[in-house]
Parts: sequence; C-alpha cells; structure tokens
Amino acid sequence: MTVHVKRTIIGDMAKVETMFDHNNPPVIFFDTNVWRGMNDAKLTDLKRLQQSYGFRYRYSVTNFVELVSHLEDQPFGRVQSWFRRIHQLCDPEILPSAEMVLLSKARLNHYIDPIWIPIPDQIALAVKLITDTDNPTELINILNLPHYKHLRAVDKNSMAAIMGELDRFKPPIKADDNLMRWFLRLCEFFLFVRSTRDNLFLKSLLREEQERFVVSFMAGSGKIFMTHCMKLVQKTVNDGRKVYPNDLYDLLQLILLEDDNTLFVTNERAFFYYESERVLRWAELISCT
Repeated sequence: MTVHVKRTIIGDMAKVETMFDHNNPPVIFFDTNVWRGMNDAKLTDLKRLQQSYGFRYRYSVTNFVELVSHLEDQPFGRVQSWFRRIHQLCDPEILPSAEMVLLSKARLNHYIDPIWIPIPDQIALAVKLITDTDNPTELINILNLPHYKHLRAVDKNSMAAIMGELDRFKPPIKADDNLMRWFLRLCEFFLFVRSTRDNLFLKSLLREEQERFVVSFMAGSGKIFMTHCMKLVQKTVNDGRKVYPNDLYDLLQLILLEDDNTLFVTNERAFFYYESERVLRWAELISCT
C-alpha cells in the first residue's frame, strides 16, 4: 500500500496527516544533515512517532558514506554521536544506493561494479565499530577512510564540471530538449558511468538498454528526481543565481522513494522548489497524525 500524506496549513504551521496500512507502516529515511543535527530531544520525538504509528527508520548508503568521511576532519566524539543515534534508532537493514535502485529498475544492474554494491553486514558492522570504539585512530585503517574521502572529492569535482555546462543556457531556461539532454548527461555519469565496471558509457550498450535507462525517469522515483532537478535548475538560473553542485547531488536521494511506502525527511531548500507528497520537512514529520 502507498503511504499518502495530506498537508493542512494552520496559521504559519503545516500539519501533516499520514494514511497507510498499519500492518505495514512506512519506512522513513533522512537527509544526512538531519542526522548531523540530531540531538536527544529530536531522537525522543522520533521514538514517540515510532511508538504511536510504528514508523520504521532506516539509513542510506549516502548517509553512511557522507558521515564516515568526516571521521578525519571532525572531532571523533561528534561523528560517533551521529552513528550512535543511527544505531539506536534505525533498522539494521541499510537502504540501497540510488545507483542500485535506478539500474535495477532499468534492468541494468548487472553492469554495476561490485565495489559499488554495499555489503549490508559490513556496513552494519562498521556502524557498530564506530559506535562502540574508544580508539578512533584504529578505525582509520579498518574502515579505509581515505577511500570515502576520495569518493566525495571525485563526486564533488565531477558534479561541478557537469554544472559548468549550464553556463551555456541563457535565462529564462525552459524545460525543453536542450535541458533534457543536459539532465540525461548528468544522470548518465552519476547513475551509470561512475558505478559500472570499466566506466562504461551508455553508447556502448544495446539500443534497447539505452532506452530502458531513459524510460526509468518517466515514472516512479526516477520521475520524482527528474522533476525536482529540472525545477531546481530552472528556478535558480532564472532568478539569476548559481546552482550549487551539492544541491543536485543531494537530490539523487529521491531515487530511494521508488518504494511507494517510503517517506524522505529533509530541511534543505533545494528539495522544495517542487512539492512532492512524500518529501517532508522535519517540522512536518514531527506534526504527523
């Protein structure tokens, strides 16, 4: 059953009513900055909702990679507190990556390099190690932290390069074929090339496979991602502002909404240039009835 969300504005506040099968409560996952801002009071709020409605909380590969990469540049106690709250609150089963969801939908997941396929037991073990350890230095070698920092740096530089192509567009930008071609180049790199063996490009695939990749953005979470991405680029560029590469990278998390019994919680403005039923602000989640 699909979880449905009904928003009601009361004064300056938005009240949210969730409708779902109580025998199968929705899964809720969070933007990484929500975890970074988590405190005991917010944790109590989430536990209250869990007790009242049976909500199931899960964390994503993106959450893990982004948080663990800070073990070398943030105070260990701070990073450890993020993982302790994840360990305390979340189901042990980690959500798949956006690449895995999208390419499975397109029946192209056999091209994914095994290094990009997270092993849930290993990630769960890593979370427990971080949660329990009193020797942070040891973690650097066990978890291969430079690898995660390298992944973040590559993604940041690659997204900046693709974003540079937007400089050719003159406002007002419209949702036309040119913008669609730019969007597909963005998706080809971040959802296919970087995660495949030998960094394959779509042109090396059979035409039918190329078409399946494109069609995956016409429905479900692929369409949610595409719509948010297009609206963000149009609104930002047409207002004379720069699009932050990290905003578009963050939007990839929307692909995890492929399961229609899933809700995503974030306070980042980039997610709200287009309103999606199953994308909630923190205050909306806490107001749930």
